[in-house]
Amino acid sequence: MEAKKVVVKRIAERKSPAVRAPLKTIQAQPPAGLDRGSRRRKKRPQTQFDLSAHVNRLKNIPVEELSDEQLQGQLSVVKSLLDPNTVQAYRLVTVGGSSTTAGGVLSGFASFDPSNVPMPEYTYLTALFDQVRLVEARIHICNINPHSDGYAVGNQKYACFMACDPGLTATTPGSVAAVVDCPNMLMWNLGSTQTFTLTYKARGRAENAFARTSVPAPGPYAGCYGQFQWYNSGLTVSLAYFTFVLECFYQFTSRT
Repeated sequence: MEAKKVVVKRIAERKSPAVRAPLKTIQAQPPAGLDRGSRRRKKRPQTQFDLSAHVNRLKNIPVEELSDEQLQGQLSVVKSLLDPNTVQAYRLVTVGGSSTTAGGVLSGFASFDPSNVPMPEYTYLTALFDQVRLVEARIHICNINPHSDGYAVGNQKYACFMACDPGLTATTPGSVAAVVDCPNMLMWNLGSTQTFTLTYKARGRAENAFARTSVPAPGPYAGCYGQFQWYNSGLTVSLAYFTFVLECFYQFTSRT
């Protein structure tokens, strides 16, 4: 009976609201100096992939110890050159200039045809590929002797007109009208110390077909047809007016 009374007493104590301790609600407090709206998760520092170190590690591994994945990665460039359907992009550059004639005419052209301008690398590429086409061309112009001519005889006399004509190649224009009639026209000040740039982007891949590297400009429908051209007259005779850098971006395919 005594044990039964002890059990009943303990059960009564558990049910009694006076005995039960009140539950406390604990709220997470933001870090010092930050309110709830400005809390951010701490980012882990990102480690940069060291490509040169990775390549050096692969160089020190004998070929027979390379995994299949590592071996395929090393052979990917070689396989792309062996695939006759792979398209390779190259940038070829040449430098030129323009001077007035004995009659004071400043005219000329910069052809997109890589066989028409001095681009020595093109000879080596023709030994590797059978087909080529133009993607983009840029010409950068820098006046040789700024502030030296033309201010006393009107606006036309101190300017030169340049345009891109995708329907001509290696053709010198005969008038200002022949130049300004073309799209993508530029008029620049021959007395300026700035560098001027004119850009031409070839038509889409479906419209501009590949041409043979032996005849890279067969017509305006394929290959590397087109040119930058410029003209003005009435300038100082026999004077070098500007120099230019011609950048051409080509695609080559049909590896031989």
